Amino acid sequence: MAREVFSWYPDISSQMSVEPKVNVIEFGDGYSERTPVGLNNLPDVWNVKFTTTRVKGLLILEFFERHLGSKSFQWTNPLNRTGYYVCTKWSSDQMKGGHIAISATFKREFEV
Repeated sequence: MAREVFSWYPDISSQMSVEPKVNVIEFGDGYSERTPVGLNNLPDVWNVKFTTTRVKGLLILEFFERHLGSKSFQWTNPLNRTGYYVCTKWSSDQMKGGHIAISATFKREFEV
């Protein structure tokens, strides 16, 4: 299935976080064992910001709405790594001079 490409570049202040998916088995006396869940257990999450014109901002918001928070899209993150992401949350602020500020959360998806 061909996915749409998200082609807008975020502001420099974008942040990435990673929370590895692991299974933890607790044994007696405080011992535990941790094992990764699946092959792709390091999903990155990006908090991205866009400060742009109202026209471009509306295009970005329409893109998010079209994907409904559930359809993945292709995106090249600020570390220049391309993958499939889902935008799980977004908000916007109107600014002076016909500009808009958009904040969004992109979560990496691992699909076939």
